[in-house]
Amino acid sequence: MKKCIWVFIWLCFSFKIDYASYPNINTIPAVFKLVAPVRNELSITGSFGELRNNHFHGGIDIRSARGPQGDDILAAADGYVSKIMIEPDNLGKSLYISHPNGLMTVYAHLHDFRKDLSDYIKTKQYELKSYQQDLHFDPDDFPVKAGDLVAYMGNTGASRGKHLHFEVRNATGDEVWDPLHFGLPLEDNIAPIIRRIKIYGFDEAGQELSSKILSKLQVQKITTPIDVAGDIFAVGMDAFDRSNNSWTTTGIKSIQVFIDGGLFYHFSADKWKRDDTKYINAHIDYNAKTKAKGQFHRCFLLSGNKMNTYLTVQNDGFFYMSDSLQHEVRLITGDAQGNQSEIEFKIRKRAFKALPKKMLLEDWIYHDQTKLFQTDFASISYPAGSVYEDLNCRLCNQVNPSRLAFSEWTGLRPANAPVHLPAEIRLKASKNIPEHLRKKCFIAIQKGKSVQSIGGQWEDDLLVSHARSLGPFSIMVDTTAPKLSLLLNKKRNAVIRNQLAFRMFDNIPTSREVPAIKYDLKIDGQWVLMEYDKKSNTIRHTFEDWLGKGKHAYEISVRDYLGNEKTYSGNFVRG
Repeated sequence: MKKCIWVFIWLCFSFKIDYASYPNINTIPAVFKLVAPVRNELSITGSFGELRNNHFHGGIDIRSARGPQGDDILAAADGYVSKIMIEPDNLGKSLYISHPNGLMTVYAHLHDFRKDLSDYIKTKQYELKSYQQDLHFDPDDFPVKAGDLVAYMGNTGASRGKHLHFEVRNATGDEVWDPLHFGLPLEDNIAPIIRRIKIYGFDEAGQELSSKILSKLQVQKITTPIDVAGDIFAVGMDAFDRSNNSWTTTGIKSIQVFIDGGLFYHFSADKWKRDDTKYINAHIDYNAKTKAKGQFHRCFLLSGNKMNTYLTVQNDGFFYMSDSLQHEVRLITGDAQGNQSEIEFKIRKRAFKALPKKMLLEDWIYHDQTKLFQTDFASISYPAGSVYEDLNCRLCNQVNPSRLAFSEWTGLRPANAPVHLPAEIRLKASKNIPEHLRKKCFIAIQKGKSVQSIGGQWEDDLLVSHARSLGPFSIMVDTTAPKLSLLLNKKRNAVIRNQLAFRMFDNIPTSREVPAIKYDLKIDGQWVLMEYDKKSNTIRHTFEDWLGKGKHAYEISVRDYLGNEKTYSGNFVRG
């Protein structure tokens, strides 16, 4: 939070940021009407801008009409298939259609593609001997008209149930728009539901003095002004939405705060840069979330919040109570279809005692400055913009008792603040590493009682990696190959009709930035394609027509990014 802004209290009444006047913030492109990307009536289970873990939801989720995967997925407008990606995590199997007006629609978590696309993809997969693909096409390769079949609904990637994740992006793909801006036929006359509000009190130095959480019913029963201990107050809101054909809760679209009749704050999730999505941890009350007290939209800005979804903000959303008079507050929340709910209450300044001066830790990370922490065995560098508000902290070292460790744990305390930009971590071993183990070393982050690998590359005697974390970090070694187990019927010479399936397990979990486990399957000495689903740690090969019935031999090797490898073999009978 800005520490000095309170000196200029008059700004509360005179200073206003009008983001709506900035170019490319909320200007909807030329008329672009989308048709439904499914044949059935739209049922939305996830909304654009919905609060997710560490990101705003960048599209809408459309539910299957039938339950099982396989619903037809249709082109939402004229254009051409410009890209297909296949990955074990994230969007899974996804398809991109570029449109003449420069926008792009994205269809993700797919089960499969229409036959001509599927045949082309499989040819490439066998040619490159890789399940993962990033394929790009020219306009004449696969043109489509609105309503053409392009794929089938599925549950691939980081999906947790069968649905279509549908996005609208700009031509370069770095910006997302709310698909409901473009005429999708969603039936929705249900207004959002306000669950709770949170009222914060601050002193003139910006120190939080008080906070209270009130349910909507509690607020409605209050007939007198709500007393707030502090010179300044701000508010937060916990709310959700629904639409007619789905009772699954979704996120809200907008929040407006009026104080004494004037618009003081206006948030609207219309579009944003995809790289900005992690600003969600500045937008929400992060501490309340980590303490399981709910996800509150802050109706005020932290110093390091650079998201462009705020159309109007006065004094960063902090209101100065210059007297003991009551002030009228009205909060309005809306969804993409224009349905709105509101809540009103009055606040009044209450006399308070200044808090005793806090004992400060010895160091700071400032939201707008780079910061380097250094010891004899560690260097951790945070770029400007790494934190959302100035963080008082200290660098700590602790023994890593693991027999796999070659350095202490080094990191910052407190360790629970969100980090927006990745820090560069450079660690030096505190004891000798045998030469044959150097290539097996990685930088670990402590996760409770377990660890996670963030990889690492040697630069002379320093192991280097990057992470959005305060640590702690340590050099550790991994010499264990991934484990593999055959799924389905495990009996010797068992009859298998359709596919071979295995579950993979690695002893050290990895961050998303670390390369996934590599695998190769041969049946009767011939390489065959396997699909990898990271969320279930399974790999599957669906038998091709050329594989006849009877007894066959398989050999499968699995290797992690450190080169730890193991080969498994066996026999099966195709029925």
